[in-house]
Amino acid sequence: MDLDALASNYRVIARSLPKSCALMPVVKADAYGHGARHVARRLAEEGAPVFAVAVVEEGLELRRAGITQPILVMGWIGKDQLGSLVDGGLTPNIHSVEQAEEMKIFLEGEEGRGEPRAPLPVHLKLDTGMTRLGVRGEELPPVLDRLDAMEGKIFLEGVFQNFASAEEPGGAQTETQLRIFLEGVKAIRAVGHQPSIIHTDNSAATISRLVNSPSKQVLFEPTHVRPGLALYARVPELPLFSEQEDSLSDVMSFVSVVDQVKT
Repeated sequence: MDLDALASNYRVIARSLPKSCALMPVVKADAYGHGARHVARRLAEEGAPVFAVAVVEEGLELRRAGITQPILVMGWIGKDQLGSLVDGGLTPNIHSVEQAEEMKIFLEGEEGRGEPRAPLPVHLKLDTGMTRLGVRGEELPPVLDRLDAMEGKIFLEGVFQNFASAEEPGGAQTETQLRIFLEGVKAIRAVGHQPSIIHTDNSAATISRLVNSPSKQVLFEPTHVRPGLALYARVPELPLFSEQEDSLSDVMSFVSVVDQVKT
């Protein structure tokens, strides 16, 4: 693994973004097999302000590796994991009515146990069409009600979603998802929440944003982007990556030896 190539990829993407937009490197699945501890440490040295993982265990591993930056858990969180999550200083996502209720019950149970905890930052995950984890539009009011019931115990730091087909240039699904997402953010702000971190873009959407002509109308500027694949490799077969092909590098290489040759 070439950590210098990883750092170079990070810098290429970072310097291409608007100054108001930061990177949230995705280091889930052991940093896509590259070794999450080594990857996160190097990206922290490069100035990565926050990391994203899929599950609680991955976030705790980064804490044991000395990572002090905020770590967002984007995937499923079991109610029996909430204690470890909070003790590890991880940021949970809220993705359903049921999970918001589990969080509420957990935090109420924490009252009176030692020193009061600081309000817990949470990110609300919206399902705009990917149909994985996430709150759909009709579920948003009851979820927001539960967040309001946790006032003083949590604060809504961020809102995010996942694009399903951002690698397709000009795809109708991506435009629809973005419209639904922005409607959700507007509804969230209308009831008094002011999330400071808004993130939607995976690697494909990030590169699309970078290579699109500046003259094209930009409907939305996220505060953060979440590159995963683009940090680790060139993907020239995807059209959206073609203009970055010479700038992004492969981080992993495979080396072997010839064991036997037969004619």
